[in-house]
Amino acid sequence: MAHLNDHHGHQADPGAAAACARPRSTRWTVRTAALALAIVFSIAPVHASPPMGALVMRGGKVLTTIDGKPATPISTETTMSNGTRVETDGTVKPKDGSEFRLGEGDMIMMDGHIMRGGKPKAMQP
Repeated sequence: MAHLNDHHGHQADPGAAAACARPRSTRWTVRTAALALAIVFSIAPVHASPPMGALVMRGGKVLTTIDGKPATPISTETTMSNGTRVETDGTVKPKDGSEFRLGEGDMIMMDGHIMRGGKPKAMQP
């Protein structure tokens, strides 16, 4: 009886050859495809909700805006990218320790810039 070797060069059981039905190149292709899919899905952006562009004071409530339109009221304090904090009642607390309140129609962008009366106004440092 002839000796059978597995793909590692070890002596193999004659019945074991049938257990390894897929050729080596097929296993490599399946692994490569699985790895490629994992990479694609880990890189692709996943949005649980649309990105928030700004906060606006409407009817005494601070609302998020999406694509420039008021959306939902905020339920917790929100921190802007420059460190400015906005509370649910419209109180704005810049990093310098000052404090003021948003007026009806005032908007604060996520970078901390304020828009009053349709005109942008930078936050004072």
